[in-house]
Amino acid sequence: MLALILTYLPSLLCGIHVVRTGREMFWLWLFIIGPLIAPAFYFFAVLVPSWMGGTGARKVGQVARQTLDPERDYRNALRTLEDTPTVGARMKVAHAAAALGRSAMGARVRRRMGRRSRHPHGSRHLAARTRPLRRCAQET
Repeated sequence: MLALILTYLPSLLCGIHVVRTGREMFWLWLFIIGPLIAPAFYFFAVLVPSWMGGTGARKVGQVARQTLDPERDYRNALRTLEDTPTVGARMKVAHAAAALGRSAMGARVRRRMGRRSRHPHGSRHLAARTRPLRRCAQET
């Protein structure tokens, strides 16, 4: 009797976690079918990654990083542009400048790219992103 309880106790605890966190319900079937191995798989496949920084922890870290250093993406884009002056690198600088509200910089980068770029997204993609920048430049 004690062996049966000890065999299914980890499955029961993991099953409670599955239901409370809204995970996929196939885990419950695995806990019933393999009461000894399924909790170990669940532990290493679900619990450990969530403790080590799941999607929620990454989002909080990203928001904190953006709040503490809002120009980080812009600086990284400029470094990338210095290393490899490609159309894609210029697009990243323009997007980062637009995110910071630097419309003049984004428009300048777009003019340097020219009308016919060979980037997969092309100048149409960047034109749609910088259209508000041109309106701001015309208003000032």
